[in-house]
Amino acid sequence: PLVELLEFGEEITAVVELNGLAEKDVEVGIRSGRLVVSSKSPKKTIRSFELPCKVDKDSLHTEFNNSVLEISVRKVKKQVSESVKK
Repeated sequence: PLVELLEFGEEITAVVELNGLAEKDVEVGIRSGRLVVSSKSPKKTIRSFELPCKVDKDSLHTEFNNSVLEISVRKVKKQVSESVKK
């Protein structure tokens, strides 16, 4: 399937063309730093790609429209530690 992986500020978006599949037949998850798109029956991976940075798994959002799956997830903000010298 055709895939586009895009970065917009604090968010990563993947657009995946899934001709012949319905929304109810698709699972999306993040495993070991990879975005994984799978079919439910039969259970098989459709696409898997490494994400360019750490993401917040709880922010995963999907939209399915006309055989196109759009997946968005927020990047984890880097924590800046400041050391104060006295």
